Amino acid sequence: LLNSIKVTDLSPEELEAIKRVSDQEAHLPVSKRTLHYVPELNMWTKLRPGVQNFLDITSRLYNLHVYTMGTKVYAHLMAGI
Repeated sequence: LLNSIKVTDLSPEELEAIKRVSDQEAHLPVSKRTLHYVPELNMWTKLRPGVQNFLDITSRLYNLHVYTMGTKVYAHLMAGI
């Protein structure tokens, strides 16, 4: 439901493109943004289109759990987005 990448893995051009999108979304409430910088991990995370609506609906019907191949810290930070 999301994709993450460390800042150190981005080319200068990719980082500039991400910052442009982030600047365009800056006026939106955090819950409406698709791009999030996670300073604790020096990482950018992009939510897939429609994920917020999907999670809102399914969380009313089911108990949701986080699955990741990442660390516990990563899982907690992503769940907070």
